[in-house]
Amino acid sequence: MTDNKESKWTTIHLSHGIDGLLRYKDLTDVCESDEFKTDKDIRNELLRRKAAGELYISVGECDNFDPKTGCLGHPSEAPNV
Repeated sequence: MTDNKESKWTTIHLSHGIDGLLRYKDLTDVCESDEFKTDKDIRNELLRRKAAGELYISVGECDNFDPKTGCLGHPSEAPNV
């Protein structure tokens, strides 16, 4: 992010690394999902995504998300804090 008045700002959404999440003992403590309720279900979904080559999952909604690199950024006129 830059504070140059002639430049635009870029908002980057948070993401979780799949490998990091898989280290948690109980994923129900850190992952909230309407579809996956148990630790086993969440873990299986993360393993499925990892096997498909995904490295990250989005925290919240992001319409410019790449599962291999995370949020690709959202240009804006001012910081989104």
